[in-house]
Amino acid sequence: MKADSWFLATIVIERFVTRLFTEKLGWLPDWANFLDYPMLVLFAAYVLRRIRGRRGASKETGFGLLASFLIINIGISMLVNLDRLHPGAASLFIMGLLEPLAFMALAYRLNPHREVVGALAKVLVFVGWLQIVVVGIMDVPTFLVTRNPDLISGTFGKNAYQLTFFLLTWNALVLSDKAETRQRALRQVSILMIQAAIVVIILLAQFRSFLPFTAVTWIVTYIVVNQRPMRGFVAAAFGGSLLVGLFVAVNGLFPELKWGEVFELADRTDEVYESGKFQAVLNFGHLIADQPGVLAVGTGPGTYASRGFRTFSIAGEGDVVNRIYRDLFNSDYYVTDVAARYTLPVERYFAFGAATTAVPWFSYLAIPAELGLPGLAIVLAIYGKAIVVSWNASRKAIWTRPLAQWVLIGLVLLLQMAFLENWLEVSRLTVPVWLVFGVVLAQVQTKE
Repeated sequence: MKADSWFLATIVIERFVTRLFTEKLGWLPDWANFLDYPMLVLFAAYVLRRIRGRRGASKETGFGLLASFLIINIGISMLVNLDRLHPGAASLFIMGLLEPLAFMALAYRLNPHREVVGALAKVLVFVGWLQIVVVGIMDVPTFLVTRNPDLISGTFGKNAYQLTFFLLTWNALVLSDKAETRQRALRQVSILMIQAAIVVIILLAQFRSFLPFTAVTWIVTYIVVNQRPMRGFVAAAFGGSLLVGLFVAVNGLFPELKWGEVFELADRTDEVYESGKFQAVLNFGHLIADQPGVLAVGTGPGTYASRGFRTFSIAGEGDVVNRIYRDLFNSDYYVTDVAARYTLPVERYFAFGAATTAVPWFSYLAIPAELGLPGLAIVLAIYGKAIVVSWNASRKAIWTRPLAQWVLIGLVLLLQMAFLENWLEVSRLTVPVWLVFGVVLAQVQTKE
């Protein structure tokens, strides 16, 4: 049991904390950022060893069938578009979709004891406090001198957006914390202070294009955590007021963050229309008109708008994987006929000065374009089923409730972030969420 806790905790911490030591402190080499792959192999070996000789088979959950459909869909797309495929780009895209499901399946088969569930929740709480400490000690002082929001990244190295994701999910654990009645007043004050810190950090990180999703997630979290609907709506109203108040304060204190541009959206719709993201969507329509078969089988994994394609194309020229691959195989930047015509030409069409508005690399374009509409339907079915399971678990068993709520917010948040970039392929976020979901699913199935 203790070994289960340590293994699960190590995977979570590795995904959420490694870049503190590779990118921010420079204590570890860049290759340490890819420890999730050997970690998957080690975890598989550990789980197979633990379940050897265990009586009774795990209950069928339906996720295995959906994952099989996704693998078949990927295989068909690869066969039809074999002439376009790049081994690195295709592998990165496929691993981005399947790796978190593999971790989920292993965690489910491990079926850890309920005490492990509590220990895992404590690990996530610890990682959250670590973000607060790192931001407070390292990031904020530097930000106050440079006024560079990209430096507000906690343990996520150079990626402030991943910090935003984690803090929004961590809020569910903060709100679900229970204390004795005599400590209720102190608990309420401490929660209020923590939430204020979360909101301020998110605003300083300046993920402007994510503001609507931040607001939705922030409010929904109150409703999810509170078991009574009326109490949840009252808490959501309070949380929304806190968010608005701090938004106004931060915008006034740090005008260089340009949060005020959010209110100019109605007057600058032409910029949105001309942005790379919007033009990429229009170009996808042109692609379908030119090649209708794309709707059924896609253009092939890693060939159009995925993180896999971007990493090995000229758009990812600064990526360490891109550089290593080209040096190792003496190859040029990867390009396909479809990307050269429909996505690469618009990747620099900025709006509001934000890169997120420019890039055509986002999941709701990449998946249907590269795997066809069946691929997108399967991925959404997998996420949808997981959300339903997490929601039900968050309303039932007390010992799984905090983790189920954390997973639920994480899954919903990933689906929202997928409108902006290829977040469904980012294992640094998807692996911990799906790993913890596997633990929650095992608890739900065991109870039933």
